[in-house]
Amino acid sequence: MNKLKILKKLIQSYTTITSDIIGYYDKIDLPIINPVNVRLLFIKRFHFNSISVLKLIDDYYTDQNFKLPLFIILRSCISDFLTLKYIDKIIKDNADSQDIIENKIKGYLVDNIKYLIKELDYLCQNSIDSNEN
Repeated sequence: MNKLKILKKLIQSYTTITSDIIGYYDKIDLPIINPVNVRLLFIKRFHFNSISVLKLIDDYYTDQNFKLPLFIILRSCISDFLTLKYIDKIIKDNADSQDIIENKIKGYLVDNIKYLIKELDYLCQNSIDSNEN
């Protein structure tokens, strides 16, 4: 449980910082596929997932059944963090061309959507009919 207390303090510090960032950039109208806006979208997701984690940590102290939802959201946070780092790499590697950055980010995000749709189609086509016993 001690590690959870450390994690909780870390997340509380993080959400204080991200709350300020979100408040600042929400006042600015940015194009959707723009390096700053894409980062902001992931920061927002990470911020709100982190708030959920804080609540689930509190619930976990009283009921161990919250372990699974807690870890599912933490897994999502890790995935978002890795995606954000990859997007940061795209931006860094192509710093001299805004068009290349936007095209690569669009391509990366669209590929992720394509894979999700492909997986959902597979699950729908291969699922067991719930009416069969």
